[in-house]
Amino acid sequence: MTADIFREFLRSLDSRMQNQSRKVALILDRCRAHYTNINLTNVDLLCLLPNTTSKTQPLDGIINSMKCNYKKRLIHKLLLSYETKIEFKLTLLDALNDIKLLGMMLNRR
Repeated sequence: MTADIFREFLRSLDSRMQNQSRKVALILDRCRAHYTNINLTNVDLLCLLPNTTSKTQPLDGIINSMKCNYKKRLIHKLLLSYETKIEFKLTLLDALNDIKLLGMMLNRR
């Protein structure tokens, strides 16, 4: 995310909210791209206090663990494919099944 992309997103969102006669609030973390000086009429930006991510996003550790395990499994499949000289193909269904399997394995712990 860059500040330019974020500003463009905010302008688009603000325009849509104006067209729908709605007002919304976005709760933002402390990403540098979120520091923007833009006048919005239908979107309010609320920034989290510093050092509160661990309290407001408690699933970050679980998500990180899932990503690490998924990458480890993917690398293992790539190496197996290389060793057996069988072409490696990954479909969206394969990825979803791997994530489901990892979820079941983590639940057993």
